[in-house]
Amino acid sequence: MPSAGVNRCFQSGAGGIASELWPRVLDLDERALFAEARRRTRLEDFADDETFHQALGRLISSYETEAHLKLIGRVTARQRTIRLLMNRLSLVEDRARRPEIAGQEIRSPLFLTGLPRSGTTLLHALLAQDPENRAPLHWEAVLPSPPPDRDSHAADPRIAAVERQLLWLVSMPVRASAHDAYDDSESNPLRLAAYALYPVGFALEWLMTRPIHVVVSQPKLEPVFGHVPHESPFGDYEPYQPEPP
Repeated sequence: MPSAGVNRCFQSGAGGIASELWPRVLDLDERALFAEARRRTRLEDFADDETFHQALGRLISSYETEAHLKLIGRVTARQRTIRLLMNRLSLVEDRARRPEIAGQEIRSPLFLTGLPRSGTTLLHALLAQDPENRAPLHWEAVLPSPPPDRDSHAADPRIAAVERQLLWLVSMPVRASAHDAYDDSESNPLRLAAYALYPVGFALEWLMTRPIHVVVSQPKLEPVFGHVPHESPFGDYEPYQPEPP
């Protein structure tokens, strides 16, 4: 049976999507997420423990009861959760194949936490400049498995894979400089591309992105995109306030 959140999506305006597609793109059921992660990785062992299931259950409950997810939000949340579950499967497999990983010593680890836009990325970048620290690079955090090889670390194919995922960021005006925090060299090609594409991104934002945002913010499309109408595509609009469930 579809979850309550999926039913709300269809009842609030997304009913045009064929109902047989809901388990594949919308449902946030824990068993369905597990099955999809296992299918994509062809691995089985999550190294299940009580805290893992409790934490995942709270996350899914938050999706359904607190996040007020619309159609696009549900698709995004589902894909991100599946990716994290795939990483867990792969990391468990790595430890089984290479038991020496468990014997490595990690001295005085630092964990950075904070609210969005509170400076945690900047602090991470500053700490990473200290040669005494080993800070994970962005691609290592996104695709941590298998463990990187020391000899081929700088040419790991996952670097290019993650850069392709981030490429859309470099064309956006504010985001172009933000990507520097994940960069490990001043001459990184992606950083140079950011500077070159900045004017293009600026023009696209004002000529295409903002007008399109006005279109998707129409009241009839709010159940799908989660936006409300704004007065102008060029700013001076009220912040989005989702309706209570």
